[in-house]
Amino acid sequence: MPRVWLVRAGGSNVSWLDDFKNAGYIGVGYNLQKNLTGFVPHEEIEIAYREANPDKSHQPTISRIVNQVEAFLFEIEHDDHILTPTRNRRVLMHGIANDSPAYFEAMAIGGLPHRRSVSWVDDGIEFAQQELEDLGIYGYRGTVKLISEVSDSLWER
Repeated sequence: MPRVWLVRAGGSNVSWLDDFKNAGYIGVGYNLQKNLTGFVPHEEIEIAYREANPDKSHQPTISRIVNQVEAFLFEIEHDDHILTPTRNRRVLMHGIANDSPAYFEAMAIGGLPHRRSVSWVDDGIEFAQQELEDLGIYGYRGTVKLISEVSDSLWER
């Protein structure tokens, strides 16, 4: 059964939103300049993150980010649904992950080089603020989050 993922487009300022929509992808950055799209053990992702972010040393934060990158690269599957916050805090853009693995866009170094192809279904689904709070979307500062296991009500939307 497909799952639903929250994938942010550049944090609270949604700086990559238009690019996501126009180019048909989602992506993660975290300054990672090494291609991690093949089979890469968790430890290698952490090493790459530490090398790319030598000023970051808070282990719980590093672990959270490495887990997000790993989920983005290896857990999002074909037909999983992607929700991306828009400039309107209550509207989430909706897409479906295509049948292709994560890829590395070398020209995007400094941006979001690790990407997944997505077919955007529409400009967005509006949610009540309480629904977004129940899903843990408000206040979540990460980039990637599995949200379909939080609430079955997503499938009603």
